[in-house]
Amino acid sequence: MVYLTRLVRRVHRGPIRKIFSYPLNEVNPVVFFEITVEGDALGQVTIELFHDTVPKTSENFRSLCTGERGFIQCPLYYKGIPFHRIIPGFIVQGGDILTKDGRGNVSVFGFPFLDESFKGKAGKHLPGTVAMAHSGPNQNGSQFFFNMRRNEHLDGKYVVCGQVLEGWDLVERVAALCGSRCGVPVSRAWITDCGQSSGAKLEEAQRALCGERALHSMPGKEVLDLISPRY
Repeated sequence: MVYLTRLVRRVHRGPIRKIFSYPLNEVNPVVFFEITVEGDALGQVTIELFHDTVPKTSENFRSLCTGERGFIQCPLYYKGIPFHRIIPGFIVQGGDILTKDGRGNVSVFGFPFLDESFKGKAGKHLPGTVAMAHSGPNQNGSQFFFNMRRNEHLDGKYVVCGQVLEGWDLVERVAALCGSRCGVPVSRAWITDCGQSSGAKLEEAQRALCGERALHSMPGKEVLDLISPRY
C-alpha cells in the first residue's frame, strides 16, 4: 500500500488564491483530468508536467493520461481510475491503475523507476503541485497525489512532477466532499476522462493513438522493444 506520512492533522479550509507555483513553461506537456463525484461531473483540471526538470517522470504521467502505451499488466490509462486516499488539508491521492485501491503501482516502463530528481521545483511540495506516490525510495509507478497545502516534510522524498494550471477549486471540492481524517473516501471520486491538450509530444501521442497502439490494445512491437520488465 502506498502511504504518505502526515505530520499534522490541521485542515486547510481557506481557498488557495495562487495556483501557479511556478511560471508556465509552454514547451512542457499540459494534460487534463475530467473529474466526477458520485456520478456528478465536476469539470476539468489541467496540469502542467515538469518535462524540463523530470522528463522521465513527466513522460510516464503524460502517457498514462493519453493511454497511448496500451497494456502491460493492465490498461496503462488513468481513465476510470478512482481517488482512493483523500485527506482534507493534506493530499488527494489516486492513480492506482492495477488494483484501484492503493495496492498497485505500475509504470508505463513495465517496472518501478527511480526518483529522477529532487532539485529545484521537483523537490518542493507546494500547494497545487502534483507528485508521485510510492511505497519506498525509487519505486515510482502510476500513483500520484495533489498537495493541498505546503507539505515541507515530503520535500526530497516524493518527486514533484507538475502543477495545477486550472481547476484547483475542483480538487478542493473533491477533498471537501470525499475526504476523511483516515484517508478512506466517504464518497466516490474518479477520473472519467483524461488526455493531453498541448505541449511536448502531443503530435506523437496523437499518432500513437491512431495506430496499432490504440487505446486498451496490446502495445505494438515498437513499444515492446522499449520495455524490459524487471520482476
